[in-house]
Amino acid sequence: MTYKLFYFLLLIGCWHNLIAQKNKISIGGSPEFSMSSIAGQKEATLSRQSSNPVFNPGFHFFIEHSVKKNITIRSRFGYNKKGIILNQIPGIDPFGNGVLIQKITQSLRYASIGVDCKAILPTAKANYYVAIGPYVSRLVLAKAETTYPYNIDSSTNRQKEDIASYFNKLDWGLTSTIGVEIPLDKKIALNAQLRYEYGLLNISARELFRNQTIRNRSIILGVGIRYLLP
Repeated sequence: MTYKLFYFLLLIGCWHNLIAQKNKISIGGSPEFSMSSIAGQKEATLSRQSSNPVFNPGFHFFIEHSVKKNITIRSRFGYNKKGIILNQIPGIDPFGNGVLIQKITQSLRYASIGVDCKAILPTAKANYYVAIGPYVSRLVLAKAETTYPYNIDSSTNRQKEDIASYFNKLDWGLTSTIGVEIPLDKKIALNAQLRYEYGLLNISARELFRNQTIRNRSIILGVGIRYLLP
């Protein structure tokens, strides 16, 4: 079902840009920073673990066309790294000082596509907008890194593991966006946006996570350029 949704969104993105040949078409993109977390770790196997958010870099590219006055449809294509500090184990050193003995950081990297409906509020100096729509992400890479900050042996204080088998390959959900575009000239505008991705799919895929629901949550900040094609 999720694969069908992935290809369906891709088809919509391609189709609406084909039928927009007579309308105004814009392209653009931006680097992004996302603050990601996961929701739902409640079972005994993970009772001591937390889902502290981590800032991660990424980017996205978009194609947008107008369908009505101040209403546009935007296709987004992006790459995001979603990371969560899964576990931090404190301890005491021989001198009685509190130290961090172990930290496990999970890193999930997704390629994503989305289709948004965007409503624009134009003003004299800037265009403010809100947008909402579905997204689908494909898991590209999943790694876990365990560090032992108190271990003085540098050869053993960091371990990496491939954890892709613990997670579903696809994630999907809803995106809501608020943003502002500041025109620099007739065709180029500076674009800043804040996007929230609400994952609807349980991404766990193995027995360790099977008895609970784990979903992605991301707040993404991006600043880039939008260019109106001739």
